[in-house]
Amino acid sequence: MVTYEADTLIGKARHYDISFKQLGNDSSQRVFIDSFVTRPNAVYSNDFSKIAAFNPDTRHYAGKDIFTCVVSLPAQVADAEQAKLMEDSLKYASFTALQGDSIRIGKEVLVIDGLQYPPLHEEFKNHALDVGFEVAYHIIDENGKKEEGQCDIGLEGSLLYKFAGKHENLGWRVRPSEQLLDQWLSPEDQLDYSVLSIKKGQEISWQGYTLSISGFDKNVDTSRYKVEKGDISIMGLVDVVKGEKSWLSKPIFVLRGNAPMSIKDYLIEEGLHIRLSAIDPATGTFELKVAKDKRINSGFPLEIATNVPRSDYIVLEAKIFPGINLYWIGSILMMIGLLLAWWFKYKENKEWTSAS
Repeated sequence: MVTYEADTLIGKARHYDISFKQLGNDSSQRVFIDSFVTRPNAVYSNDFSKIAAFNPDTRHYAGKDIFTCVVSLPAQVADAEQAKLMEDSLKYASFTALQGDSIRIGKEVLVIDGLQYPPLHEEFKNHALDVGFEVAYHIIDENGKKEEGQCDIGLEGSLLYKFAGKHENLGWRVRPSEQLLDQWLSPEDQLDYSVLSIKKGQEISWQGYTLSISGFDKNVDTSRYKVEKGDISIMGLVDVVKGEKSWLSKPIFVLRGNAPMSIKDYLIEEGLHIRLSAIDPATGTFELKVAKDKRINSGFPLEIATNVPRSDYIVLEAKIFPGINLYWIGSILMMIGLLLAWWFKYKENKEWTSAS
């Protein structure tokens, strides 16, 4: 029995976990007398536009080898252009539903579970987005079987990313609409910041939250802004508490020449924007600017496509080479014999040269 278990992208290579299990003579008992996993891979080109090569993997035994190699992938997986053509051909229908509401499509029902923190979508976690939201949901088929899913939308600078939930068995793609960002994320120029003066260890209340500065970190996360030579920066550690929940915010204060800069931290779960905007060393006072998103919870706008071609399969070649070790043993013995022949011939010539 052969099972395509999973695949993992590492660098430019996508590794496929292929499970092999051999049943005993009595197949009705489902007793496996041998099992192993091979990991053949497919290597993408430098620009990830297509598959450049397939590399095999081998399971070794005393009397045989089992050779496995992926020889073909779905067109939309193997070629970026084909993937774009397929995505452009999909017809998405728009739906809006509140948390707990259901959307019926054919014999299946999609139920909205709400926003999920932290995001679990694999593609979302592999991107360093500035901000993003994940909608969690589950699908119930006609037999009552439940399948969990997530879809995400996020921003990296001015670039918008969408990561769809893929349901290969149903032929579905589920993705958030751009309206989700408009509802849950307020643009910077629409935020109403409050200015709070605070000292280290002091607690201050703001709109039901308790804020305090517990310390500072000199190991600043420089991935959050463009560093220039001569910058002096420090990262504040701001504790935020509301009821039984707590968060740690890390706004950054940068002094570039004589010009101060504040790099905000965003607590996405609460929609809080926190900036460390000024530091007064003489009095030990720090200035925080805090704002909250004006979120409009009028439902979760989703886009759903059906009849999507499957992409969760591979074409695998597997071969058994019986007695392959005898070939290698024979090759090794032949090389040993060749080396011995050369050695004896060398000694014979050396003795003949000495005698003459």
